[in-house]
Amino acid sequence: MKGELNGVDVHVLCRELDGLLSGGRFDKAYQFGGKELLVRVYRSGAGSFDVVITPKYFCASGYSRRVPEKPSSFAMQLRKVLEGGFLSGVRQRDFDRIVEFSFDVKGARYFLVAEFFSSGNVFLLDANRKILGLFEWQRWKDRTLGVGKTYEYPPAVANPLRITEADFKALMSSDKGVAAAIASLTSIGGFYAEEVCARAGVDRKARADGLSDGQLEGLWLAFRKVLAESEGARKPAIICAGGKPAEVVPIECVKMSGLERKDFPSFNAAVDEYFSLKEGEDGRASSEGVLEKKRERLDAVLRQQREALERMNAEVVEEHAKGDAIYARIGEIEEVARFIREARSKGVSDADILEQLKARGFVKGLDKFELTLEL
Repeated sequence: MKGELNGVDVHVLCRELDGLLSGGRFDKAYQFGGKELLVRVYRSGAGSFDVVITPKYFCASGYSRRVPEKPSSFAMQLRKVLEGGFLSGVRQRDFDRIVEFSFDVKGARYFLVAEFFSSGNVFLLDANRKILGLFEWQRWKDRTLGVGKTYEYPPAVANPLRITEADFKALMSSDKGVAAAIASLTSIGGFYAEEVCARAGVDRKARADGLSDGQLEGLWLAFRKVLAESEGARKPAIICAGGKPAEVVPIECVKMSGLERKDFPSFNAAVDEYFSLKEGEDGRASSEGVLEKKRERLDAVLRQQREALERMNAEVVEEHAKGDAIYARIGEIEEVARFIREARSKGVSDADILEQLKARGFVKGLDKFELTLEL
């Protein structure tokens, strides 16, 4: 099951949300589930939109979410800074998985920047790109991200929309497999790289530098076709395999032909349903996992308690047997005790007393006030 958006998905979503949300007024912000953000935008004539931003995806969601009663410090900062502001645009950084939401607030410009790679992050920037707030501080090899620092983009990725035919064919001089080469060198991601191969009829695992001129031409045309469809006439859908959602796509994919598909009026709507349902399943699986671990702990405690009870029962039986044996010969025991007291009063040593008592057969030891008997 697809777990995150790729560059093509982000590109399509940005175009849709820019048209859907631009001109809307910032309303509220909530942080929930750790590194998940909900930004409510109100657009006159269209109503409110809940923009959900998580480390793996974003969308304007129609699914209700339980927001915390007490907002986090970052959510409070967003409310304070963006209050009364209007969303002026939703843009993708080149073809990377970075999205910028621009807000105009009383003549000032602010940016809410979301990164959808690694562990994800969200930043609030001022007009000079200075970081005012963020989910978490991060240190990378080429940049440090924290409050007060200037936000810097990671190293730029190749934008497939700007790649020429000559550039594309030059990239195919790699000794990687075709799909791997297209994915890593053009930043469209593995899924769409395989789709390009499927449309061109080229084995995705074939070495890129061993392709014929005809295969290179077919791959280039398929590559451009995939991008053109993502830009224009889209066919968003959730693709199911085995009765369960397997992919969410903005275009019709040859590599998944024959599988059940559920069509949607927009890619945003498809992403919303796909990931909202996935979160529900993940939540149930997580809850079931927590319950299973709790049951295992309780089973272990119960097992230990049963073992302790068995030991205690065995000790009770043993102590009862000792008591019964003592009670059956209590007269003899009292007589031995009297003998010891009288002998000690006469100055007889314990060693001599024990020697005399051994003749009785059941006295085995005498140490000060401790008398050992075998009954």
